[in-house]
Amino acid sequence: MVVLREVIGSELRRRRQHQGRTLREVSSAARVSLGYLSEVERGQKEASSELLSAICGALDAPLSGILSDAARKVAVMERKDTMPQLVHTRMVLPKDVDSISYPRLRSGARS
Repeated sequence: MVVLREVIGSELRRRRQHQGRTLREVSSAARVSLGYLSEVERGQKEASSELLSAICGALDAPLSGILSDAARKVAVMERKDTMPQLVHTRMVLPKDVDSISYPRLRSGARS
């Protein structure tokens, strides 16, 4: 069974570590207790949308990017039917991950 809070927490931790930042730095910037952020990253607490938004802001990462990456990981887990083994797999990003741009919808565009 896929536990979404674990996948999202893993993605948040991966992004934080990729930036070389500590839990203390990100928790302070997000105005969230260090302990709670740690529990979110470990998948022990399910963060509200407001909390996720604050953490993403502190990481300077779009919430949509975190959720998209988590959705891709969940899809892989579902396809391969190896859900428990993949929950804690680390994804390696290219060195220029900060240069990845996310497309913006044109005004008036519908999805």
